[in-house]
Amino acid sequence: MNGGIFYFSGAGNSEAVARKIAHETSIELCLRMADAEEERMKGIKTLGLVFPAYYGVPPAYLIHFIHDVLAPLALELDYLFIVITHGGGPAYTAAVTEMLLQDAGYAASYTAGVRMVDTYIPLFRVPNRTKQDVINRNAYDKVKSIASEIREQKIRVSIRWPLSRTAYRVFLRIHGLRYDKDRTFTVDQRCTRCGLCVRVCPVGNISLTDTSITYHSACERCFACYHHCPTHAITLTHRPLHGYQYYPGPVYFKKLSGENS
Repeated sequence: MNGGIFYFSGAGNSEAVARKIAHETSIELCLRMADAEEERMKGIKTLGLVFPAYYGVPPAYLIHFIHDVLAPLALELDYLFIVITHGGGPAYTAAVTEMLLQDAGYAASYTAGVRMVDTYIPLFRVPNRTKQDVINRNAYDKVKSIASEIREQKIRVSIRWPLSRTAYRVFLRIHGLRYDKDRTFTVDQRCTRCGLCVRVCPVGNISLTDTSITYHSACERCFACYHHCPTHAITLTHRPLHGYQYYPGPVYFKKLSGENS
């Protein structure tokens, strides 16, 4: 399939979904949104966007990706699909994304959601490994079904909730309020400066210093740095509601698929 999938992923759920869809649909181009290059995107006919729901709307980074990357390309697409990962419900995420695309001159052909492990530790408890495996097994089956529909280029868009237009306007107005939330992260003496947090941050918000790491106030609160840190050196100034818990990523996806990606 002549296409490309571009994903935004924090703890790893959306990346696993994007790679599984790419594998099932034979779409070779599967990249982080931050790594999208104009030359590699030209000429694609099928475009996929995979990302999580944050606060019931898309990550703020989608504004940049859709308006500053996709819009100038003016791709002549045959099919555009959106897959949203979420911990309980995507709320206005699909509607807001579809309106972002419309403003950039695109129309979504297909929209789907996949429930996965909720990794937002300030409010929610990360379930135990057994529960994680159950959630991820169900998600894996759902993703295979979604990939089958994408192969067939099925048309299915989301039903617009009441006040969707209002939610879109609010999103555009306040999306930046989360950016300086990285001030709530602290880095202690356990940091080995391995650089993993720098590599996994989906918005390039972290850099290495001589002694530790530095955040640059472009945070999405995805907690990629927190969950991926091998020494758990990254904590919060205020202890999470259920204490510190860590998510190893959707390991069960790899077990079930037998893939190395």
